[in-house]
Amino acid sequence: MAINTTNNTFGVAFYLKKQKTTQAGKLPIYARMTVNGKRIEISVKRSIEEHNWNATKGMAKGSREGTVKVNKYLDQFKAGIIDSYQQLLLQKKFITAELLKEKVTGSDQAEFTICKLMEYHNSDQGQLLEPGTMKNYYTTQKYIKEFIKERFKTSDKYLSELSYKFITDFEYYLRNRTPEKGQKRLNNNGLMKHIERFCKMINLAVRLEWIDRDPFHAYQLKFDKVEREYLTKDELAGIEAKKFNIVRLQVVLSPQIFFFSL
Repeated sequence: MAINTTNNTFGVAFYLKKQKTTQAGKLPIYARMTVNGKRIEISVKRSIEEHNWNATKGMAKGSREGTVKVNKYLDQFKAGIIDSYQQLLLQKKFITAELLKEKVTGSDQAEFTICKLMEYHNSDQGQLLEPGTMKNYYTTQKYIKEFIKERFKTSDKYLSELSYKFITDFEYYLRNRTPEKGQKRLNNNGLMKHIERFCKMINLAVRLEWIDRDPFHAYQLKFDKVEREYLTKDELAGIEAKKFNIVRLQVVLSPQIFFFSL
């Protein structure tokens, strides 16, 4: 099967790899993908006896149940290759045989995980953000790792696995997380700040093209409105009477500033 597009040629064919006979005397089936004249092969994880294979048509012979299953699987495999090729076209990628193979096998996405994203964020943004802000990010990342370990019994997740349910489950985890000794349970606004930081890291992954879209786009952050408390007259008088040794503090904490804010 061959497909011609505006600037590309693409084809898929199945064949037996005779150099790799299995112990059962079967030959492994391979898919040969051709992009602009460049060939690359990939195992389809199936094998068959040579006498049951139609080399001309690139499919199993006959109508037995086993043969029908093999051919159905090959049809599905070919459809997956075509879908991967069309996705690359829509993404306006410069398509090569190697890139197509990576797309089909998933190796183009496999290296991009949540932990890898957090490491990249810390190295890329660490010099740009204030130390206090980075400290908050480290805490958020700690909670994300805890959640993944408790919820999925693993240490990491692929970015391609993220979904709206993931972020809502993470919110539930934070709301019910038992605080460490000496800490208070997270209030709603503190919880939302952690999720907001997580969403910012995911947006970074989108900009890096590590994932195609933001899996949390439908999630709405909900902060509680906090009423500001004003200083009492006694508190203002205390500030006015306070002497500061640092000139900058004398200016920043000047009583006139507090009076003006009223």
